[in-house]
Amino acid sequence: MKRSLSRAVALLLVLCVLIVPAHALTVEQAIPLLEQHYVDRLPDAAYQAQTMDELMQAIGDRYTTYLSAEEYQAFHASFNDKQTVGIGVSIQNHERGVLISSIVEDSPAEDVGLVAGDVILSADGVALTDINQAVSLLAGQADTQVVLTVLRQDGSVQELTLTRRPFTVNTTATFNQTSDGNAGVISCTSFGNKTSNHVLNAVRDNDASVHAWIVDVRNNPGGDIYTASGSAGVFVGGATMVYLRNGQDEYTYIFTHPNLQPKTAKNTILLTNGNSASGAELFAAAVRDHYAGIAIGQRTYGKGVAQVVLSDETHPDLFDGDALKVTAYRFFSPTGTTHDQGGVLPTLLISPLNTAAVALLLSSPAPESATGYLNISLAGFEFFVSLDTALSEPYRSAFVELLEALPPSARFWMDRGNGNFGEITLRDVLSRTGVEDEFVSRQFSDLADCDDRDAINTLAVYQLVSGYGDGMFRPDKPITRAEFCAMVANALGISPSGNTEQVFYDVSPSTWYYNSVMALYERGYISGYSDGGFYPNQCIKAEEMVSILAKAAAWMNMNAYDLSQTGPEPEALTAYPEFSRWAKDSAWLLDTMQVDLSDLSPAEYATRTEAAALLYRLLTATNVIWPTRPE
Repeated sequence: MKRSLSRAVALLLVLCVLIVPAHALTVEQAIPLLEQHYVDRLPDAAYQAQTMDELMQAIGDRYTTYLSAEEYQAFHASFNDKQTVGIGVSIQNHERGVLISSIVEDSPAEDVGLVAGDVILSADGVALTDINQAVSLLAGQADTQVVLTVLRQDGSVQELTLTRRPFTVNTTATFNQTSDGNAGVISCTSFGNKTSNHVLNAVRDNDASVHAWIVDVRNNPGGDIYTASGSAGVFVGGATMVYLRNGQDEYTYIFTHPNLQPKTAKNTILLTNGNSASGAELFAAAVRDHYAGIAIGQRTYGKGVAQVVLSDETHPDLFDGDALKVTAYRFFSPTGTTHDQGGVLPTLLISPLNTAAVALLLSSPAPESATGYLNISLAGFEFFVSLDTALSEPYRSAFVELLEALPPSARFWMDRGNGNFGEITLRDVLSRTGVEDEFVSRQFSDLADCDDRDAINTLAVYQLVSGYGDGMFRPDKPITRAEFCAMVANALGISPSGNTEQVFYDVSPSTWYYNSVMALYERGYISGYSDGGFYPNQCIKAEEMVSILAKAAAWMNMNAYDLSQTGPEPEALTAYPEFSRWAKDSAWLLDTMQVDLSDLSPAEYATRTEAAALLYRLLTATNVIWPTRPE
């Protein structure tokens, strides 16, 4: 094992971005480059390929791709600012015209006082009915005028004349303020070469006027790894942002200057979804591991590999404006955990419909009096929710889902009746706000006497474990091999490649657990018996679970991987006398990773409680579950 740490990454542009691959380079040109830079050893089938399609299929990596000159130019342009002509608004459909969703800085729209939330009813007397029609009427040549009829947020209607002119659009990160003025919103669509400057300027210039920051990386496909790291540094300060490991097990790391201070002390809330990929996931993981904020939304995409771009800058004899993007690194968060395949799990798992609304509810400043407010402590951060806003029609469903999404570690305070906060339970919150009938608990109803109920209910809130459809977990029931595979695959967010034929005679594609078993099998976490069976309905022993999770840990976490490569000293294994010889190394690895094994009986069949609790300990030890900020 090698762990040589350096900052430089070989004069190559390192990208962490999700894009759709294209095929054009010949096999003869591609093979030597892939041998030099690809993160894994090329499979034998790659050397038999006759076409690029066959080569890409043999490698099985959708992120390694050839870009023509036109595609490479467009790829770069998508991450950089653009000069355009117009009035400077982003719009979306509205029942009465088009709604202004954001205003471009230093644009004609800003000059006349238009703001996000205004509705443009007509342009030059023509009523606006859809986006395409509106774009054609609002666009035009520089120095031409357009007369807008605008419905302002106070209900008044104004007629405004705007003169179109050139302006620069920050295509990667734009700043807006919420209509109530509570939060600054940075919409980060990608990480191009100016993104970190946009983020820095937005926070530095506006921090004094907001009470919280919302950073929206939903649908952000990634971009330049240095820019993503620098953008995270605005909120984190000076620290390591990401580790990268190549095919030779050599580590590189990227960090912000040690003396860099965070540019805000306000609460920071990230918005994520299933299309937040690569660099956006790096950004979220850095914020998570350095306790710089929380995340709201859905689990991210799960791209934890980075590419180098080979072009005429690196190989002038091979390229002429075109490029080859090659997966060269796997990357890991500051605490060493990858989000490859499993993504980044947010602090609050919220539906797409309510993600933004929940962030707005959590952006209120601390009130002078507790009257009319709910105080929530979550992951070491304090949030205040205005109940007048939360219980109003636009926000009520989001408020209920917020309460449903809170893990057992969350705490609550409301008015004692004297304007001061007093701690209460979630049940009290539901009763006092009148939303009991709308609240649907994600937690299990049969864990009152279970010592590990908080661990299991935390997994349930994040939808990492499931029960039996009746709100019951059945904690004392033995867990089968198939059930444990399903629990692990779901928690890690992994699925099979689909390229593997049926392996076990008793695990057919028609079974509910097939994908879970195959996902673990493909990664080497499980094996079957000598007769070709897996025995999915047989109960699983605790030491078998330990063995599976140790292998999973070595994939998830670079520290666990390094431990698996070095192995324990022989005398270290004497600490695990109850484990079979084949399981001692696994027990040592998990124990070294601070995963408590003390309550297990290794040779006994495990219960559902023991399985879930062990999985929870691994996920918390590796920061997969968003950690609580230290006092």
